[in-house]
Amino acid sequence: MGCRFLWKFFANKKHQPALRYHRHLGKALHESRLKHASTNTNNKVRVDVMGSIFPTIQYAYTHCSQKAAQALVHKRLKKLASPLISVLYFDGDPAKEKETTHGEREEARSKAEKLADEKINTFEARVNNGQRIGKQDFVGIKSQLSRAFRWDKEDRLSLIAYLRDQQWTVELSPYEADVHIAKDCAPGDI
Repeated sequence: MGCRFLWKFFANKKHQPALRYHRHLGKALHESRLKHASTNTNNKVRVDVMGSIFPTIQYAYTHCSQKAAQALVHKRLKKLASPLISVLYFDGDPAKEKETTHGEREEARSKAEKLADEKINTFEARVNNGQRIGKQDFVGIKSQLSRAFRWDKEDRLSLIAYLRDQQWTVELSPYEADVHIAKDCAPGDI
């Protein structure tokens, strides 16, 4: 059993595998963006923060204090773009056209909160009765709490203030950020 002639492949020292991703590629891309920005000062990298790094935001604000969450989000944003050439866009209030969608999302969040409370009560009862606690008990609570996540406007505004203190250009859109980006976008922007 096995692959024929595989040893010849492994023994071939001249073989250069193709790199799909390498940790230095991100650094080279970042340097090329900075070089591009220094040659053309009008071009900007426009980033929809909610659309780009929402999982990071969700993790940071559910597992860390507010200051630590802001630092974690800032660290992630520095990997995406440089403060010198980028503009960060944050979503504002929901549009009237999307009120039904936001209502449905709020219902889903409240349902997830109720299910999380039930799972926590079940978990507590199992601990008090000395019953076995399985991995699925933890997974159920964690998944329901992640579904119930809501990023409050106060947290969003404090993150915006923090990023402005860190020399980022930040725009709080009065509506959806992607629409605001499309309006502000100029030829050559990323």
